[in-house]
Parts: sequence; structure tokens; C-alpha cells
Amino acid sequence: MGESPPVLAGREPIIDRFYLDLEQVGEGGTARETALYGLRGMGKTALLGELVRAARQAEWLAVRVEAESEEGSLVSTIAGGVARPRVVPAGWDQGSFLDRFGEFAARAGIRVTGLGGVDASVRVKPKVSDVRPADVLVDLYQELGRIAIDQRRGIAILIDETQRASVDDLRGLFRAVSEAKTEQLPVITAFAGLLETPELLMSAATSAERVLFEEIGVLDPAATYRALRTPADRAGVIFDDDALDLLIEFSEGYPYFIQQLGSDVWNVRSDPDRITIDDAEIAIVLARRQFERGALGRRWVELPEWGRHVVAAISMLADYPSQWVEVGKVAELVGKTTTELSMTRRRLSDRGAVQTERGQIRITQPGFHWYAAGLVERGEIDLEIG
Repeated sequence: MGESPPVLAGREPIIDRFYLDLEQVGEGGTARETALYGLRGMGKTALLGELVRAARQAEWLAVRVEAESEEGSLVSTIAGGVARPRVVPAGWDQGSFLDRFGEFAARAGIRVTGLGGVDASVRVKPKVSDVRPADVLVDLYQELGRIAIDQRRGIAILIDETQRASVDDLRGLFRAVSEAKTEQLPVITAFAGLLETPELLMSAATSAERVLFEEIGVLDPAATYRALRTPADRAGVIFDDDALDLLIEFSEGYPYFIQQLGSDVWNVRSDPDRITIDDAEIAIVLARRQFERGALGRRWVELPEWGRHVVAAISMLADYPSQWVEVGKVAELVGKTTTELSMTRRRLSDRGAVQTERGQIRITQPGFHWYAAGLVERGEIDLEIG
């Protein structure tokens, strides 16, 4: 997961808005920070990569990093991303940029080795005994913004795996963002992370209330159709409608599934100029095997045993993925009362496995419906909780 698909179908509004943000901030305005959040496999990292490409097309310096849990690491991570070889856009005065950033690093107590250069290695280590990391973040944003003004461009900071970051680091980051906006510096910040990301950001700073939170979920059938059909059209390959319909139904709109199915059906097609229903059926068998051995299987075993029983019970009661069923019937099937299942339901909901509403419950993790049903049918899971 994390690889960019050929087509980011269904995400166009987010990408288009980011282009507008680049234009607006580049002209001296401001833009709200964007936070992409959702389950793994929904395409958040790929979408963040598309935002990086958008920034670089505008000749902005785009820094994409992954957050770490160690307090004070965010300044190291961002500074390290800036110092990374080839990050400076072609339209910039690279020598001037590297000189100014190197001078800033020395003043701020950050040690950078191998700044710039094609084969350089970069190691950034803040001297936290002398400088508070939060203060360095503020200074870093200020310096990058001023450099960008001199280069007549902007800076985009894009942080992946945000849920790993410490609250203190994020508090410092929002302070840096706020002060950069006050001075109308051309700096844009975007986040991507798991379901807990909005709560984490909101706990770090009240200014996070102004963040534009975008839940990245499953694609609707029309977007799934485009994601599968467009690459074939570009290559001049006919995609039979019944084959497309079968793949769309099986994928449940899950981007990770869609990408794997698209790859498999492309590789197994018997006719280089056509994809048929037979090809789609073979691709589903191959993809299902890959899902069970890979991410889907891992997520299943990560659920506590009681959670697996509940999901399996829902799969037996639902005729199709994401169908709502009565909580009371689920409780009866696993031999518990609805009250006894309340904590289980909340924990499964927190993990993104199910959704509950007004006495109803449904599976929300794509693939769990057929995966759990298969386990029950093969006798690999006993529904009743002991």
C-alpha cells in the first residue's frame, strides 16, 4: 500500500482545491490546512503524493515526511526533508537556497551533514539541550517562508502518518503555522493519518478547529468504474461491461482492492486487446488470496477474539457487504445480550471495523464480510463467545 494508482478517481475535488490553495497562498492569501484521514489502504499516502506533485508543478518546494513518535522529532524530520538532495525545484536558485538554509540550521542549533548534492546523505539532529524543538519549528517555518518569498514561490509541508506525532510536536507545529500566516508567508501544511488523526490534532491546538478534515473512504461505483476503466481505455484495451461490474462489486470501492484487482486482471487477460468476465474471475481468485495473506489477514488477527466473533456474526446475517443488521440478532447469534456487546461494538467502531446506529450495526472494513463468512463456513471460527 502507498503506491500511486494509475488514476486517482474520486479524489479530484481534493486535488483541485489544493491547486486553488497554491494559487491563493502564492498571491499573498491564506488557506486552511488539510488533514486526510481514514483506514489504511484508502489511498491517503497516494493522494498526499499527488499533492506533492501539484506543488512541484507550481515550482514550490514540497517537503513530504513521515511523523515519528519521539518528542522533538518533527523539527528534525521536516528539516531533514528540506535538506534532502534534489528537493529544491529546478526554477529556484539552488545555491542561494542551500546557503541560507545552512546558515539558519547553524543559528538554530540544528546539525546538518551532507546538505544538498546528488549523492549526499543527510542527518539532522537538533541540539535540544540548547533550543526547544517547538521554537525551532516556528523559526524553521519563518525562514522557509522568507526564502520562498525571495524565490517568488512557496513551501508545502506534507506530513504522513500524523497519528504517530506527539501532542507537543503538533502544538509547536500549529504555532509555527499560525505565525507564518500572520506574516503572510507562502507556506502550506497538509496532514495524512489514520482515523484518530482529527482527535489528535484537535487535542494539540485550538487552531486545529480550522483544519479542513477530509475522511478518505471507499469510492462510489462511478469512481471505481473510472479507476478500472481509464487505464484500459488509455492503452486501447476493451473492458467488457460484465467483467467491470464483477470487479466493481467485489472491490467494495476499497482503493487497495481496486488497485490489486486492476493489476491482476491486466496481467491474466488471455487477449491482449480485451478483458473478459473469465479474466475478472481469475483476477478475483488471485486478489482474494493476496488479500487474505496480506493486509486483510493482518487486520483480522489484530481484532480481539470477541471482536472477530461479532464481525463473523454480522457477516452471517448480512446478505451483502455493508448491509445493516439488528444488534439484537448479532447478540443472539454470539450468545450475549446487547448490553454485554456494547463495549465490544464501541471498540470495533474505534478500529474502523464496524459502524453502529440506532440499534443497527454493519461491517465497514472492506473485505471483512466475505473473509469472515468464509471462516465460519469452513468451521475455522465458532460464533458463540465463551
